[in-house]
Amino acid sequence: MMLRALAFVMCLVATHAQASDFTIEQLTQMNQTELDALYAAAPAGVIPDGESNGKAVFKAGSLLATPSMILLGLIWQGKVFDAEEGILLNKVFGFHAVKAEVYRGVSAFDGKESIIVDYSNTSLLAHTVRDEMRQVGKDLYLGRAYTRTLFGP
Repeated sequence: MMLRALAFVMCLVATHAQASDFTIEQLTQMNQTELDALYAAAPAGVIPDGESNGKAVFKAGSLLATPSMILLGLIWQGKVFDAEEGILLNKVFGFHAVKAEVYRGVSAFDGKESIIVDYSNTSLLAHTVRDEMRQVGKDLYLGRAYTRTLFGP
């Protein structure tokens, strides 16, 4: 199966309310080209541990970005990481659900190291999804979501 970008969904994860180089608000105002450049320049960073808050953005920088962020925020609110076990649970509709494996690996975006969030062995619902993320500030991560498909790269 090939990896195909899932409509440029960007997951923004802040693990704590500490100061960082960027804020989630700043990242949500960026367009896709700016987010891609920031992601490409960022290191993988450390695998987060504990509860996080997040925002998902569809079509960053377009007229759909804000409405999609509001709608997706009703569904997905972040992730709960267990770095020692290498797993996480997503916060979906306010519940801890949709388990994934978390590890360091190669980015589908540019081949560099990223933190990989892989649902293929842990979730029937999301088994075709693979997220990756990089640290863009203190306790702030920028991520990309992909889905595996039989059609094209």
